[in-house]
Amino acid sequence: MNVLVVGGLGFVGSEICRYWNKYSDVDLIVLDNQSKGTLENIKGVDFQYLPVDIADCKAVQLAFAEVRPEIVLHLAAMHFIPDCNRDPAQCLTTNIIGTENVLQACAQTNSVRKVIATSSQAVYPIKDSPNKEEDLPFPCDVYGESKLANEYQSIRFQRETGIDTIVVRLANVYGPRETNPHVIPEIMNQLAEGKQQILLGNIDPERDFINTADVASAYIALALHPNAAGFHIVNLGSGQGYSIRNILTKLSRILGKEITYERDTSRFRTTERMYLVADIGRIYNLVGWCPQVSIDQGLQELCQWYNLDKILLEK
Repeated sequence: MNVLVVGGLGFVGSEICRYWNKYSDVDLIVLDNQSKGTLENIKGVDFQYLPVDIADCKAVQLAFAEVRPEIVLHLAAMHFIPDCNRDPAQCLTTNIIGTENVLQACAQTNSVRKVIATSSQAVYPIKDSPNKEEDLPFPCDVYGESKLANEYQSIRFQRETGIDTIVVRLANVYGPRETNPHVIPEIMNQLAEGKQQILLGNIDPERDFINTADVASAYIALALHPNAAGFHIVNLGSGQGYSIRNILTKLSRILGKEITYERDTSRFRTTERMYLVADIGRIYNLVGWCPQVSIDQGLQELCQWYNLDKILLEK
């Protein structure tokens, strides 16, 4: 079975590749332009590499024709929101035009039988309760707008081709090998630098943090489960909300050292959601998936990956 991971060198994509590599009957192919991820991220994984930018329509089509994938997992995107806000044109080009190129290549290659396209919780409106898939979308930034466009593209693609298509509305992912300066890796990097007081933006909004290991297991369940046929939109998160204040408290307990912080107003967003948590009932009902890595376990493993115990002992 040929499995193509578009964006497979990135933060989430590389973890999915590591999980796919456990299946002996899978020939893994990675399409990525290394704009964020690197080959080092999947060192030791057996795969075929296609150095292609999804914005290059012809190159994408030629790559698909060469490898003839059966399952396509599309994760390539510009998704660090501050970067998207600084360059909305590039965000829309990468996320919308790039996705269109991927979907058209899937349609033209008669080997593809399932596509999993990555969306985001950013498509939801600002609200104070967990988001359900049937909620009316109302994004509040250009990134959310681009991902909502991807969902409509995916609906059209499935309607026109009949290929099984699943849209995954991904929550806030954390884990090793992060390629963007999101808040949890930013905390870890500052601690790893030996800072006694870390600089952060608004630490009060609650977010749904899901570990990369859980994301990988969910994508593979969606790719392989017989129930995941036709067209589906599913939330993918932990189903729990934590503020960065909560995260700092947990890290202090894990490391045995109080972590203090200073608010950096330059890190505050113009538009901020105070609550963004996923209802994950639908994916459980569809394929029986639920998260296995608790936030405490995930943070402890991440501290070990950053070698923070040794670093703090030396300070």
